[in-house]
Amino acid sequence: MSPHQQAARSGTSTSTWLGPATFRCEVMGYGVDATWVRAAGELDMGTAPELDRVLRDAQSCAHLVVLGMHDVSFIDSAGMHVLISASASARLGGGRLIVDAPPPVHEVFALVGTSDSVDLFDLTADDAARLRRVAS
Repeated sequence: MSPHQQAARSGTSTSTWLGPATFRCEVMGYGVDATWVRAAGELDMGTAPELDRVLRDAQSCAHLVVLGMHDVSFIDSAGMHVLISASASARLGGGRLIVDAPPPVHEVFALVGTSDSVDLFDLTADDAARLRRVAS
């Protein structure tokens, strides 16, 4: 039993136990024209395969996939590779992957010279609403 599970059973605090990082990736809405995916947590070598699977499923159902990454706290080269590969796959199939991410994610792609490989945006709520209307 993990320290976190032990503390939960005993009712004690787990504030000092860091434990493994969590990552969530969920489809927020499926459609023929657009699919919305939201990722949260640390996107690294251990969690990148989950995002890859979700994006492949989404791309098989819709021409446009919008990936929300505002709740991603970390991204490494494995996560970047998934985004670059998914963007290339979308283009080859006549679709598009839009990555809605905060400026630090844009900066990471710029630092390694791959900004042109991924359609990066920092969408406001109004931008997202307009995109939903256009895509539906």
